Amino acid sequence: MDWLDPHLRKLVYSSVVAVVSICGQFTTVIMATEPNTATVGPVPAEPKAQWNVAETNALLDHLVSNKSEVGDGGFKPSTFTSAATALARANLLTAGPPKTNKRCRSKWNTGYTERSKTIAMSQELTGIIPEALESKEGLH
Repeated sequence: MDWLDPHLRKLVYSSVVAVVSICGQFTTVIMATEPNTATVGPVPAEPKAQWNVAETNALLDHLVSNKSEVGDGGFKPSTFTSAATALARANLLTAGPPKTNKRCRSKWNTGYTERSKTIAMSQELTGIIPEALESKEGLH
């Protein structure tokens, strides 16, 4: 910037300093006015689903009757959506929040051991509900 007049160079430098200062002040104002998640607190967790035996059996019955919808990675999301709808229509809820497709998928994926899944699928072949599924102890 040697080609600029010294007076003009001083004016350019002071303009740059003024713009940087204004940007810093603006940033401070924005940070002071936006809510901070650390001060607001954590988002409350959803209430946990409470499954009774009738709901569990209804879920298993629905999944067995829709086993043709199983893809490479397991049941499709639409199967769990229809299971949640079927549970709501059956009016089996005794405690906890209503069962959603997410809760149905979670129950199937984490609520059963491989042995329980095998027992549930064998129900289709025999038409008999195994004793392991009639009590809460047999579900885990």
